[in-house]
Amino acid sequence: MFTPVLALALLLATGLVLGLGLSVRAEPAASGLEPPRGLV
Repeated sequence: MFTPVLALALLLATGLVLGLGLSVRAEPAASGLEPPRGLV
């Protein structure tokens, strides 16, 4: 019963972290003020 809710929460959290990481990684590269620090 709780498995779909847990899976959905995990998927949502993963997507959020991925989106945040990509936006944080893209901003310094776009501004060109500091070298891109990839978190891999």
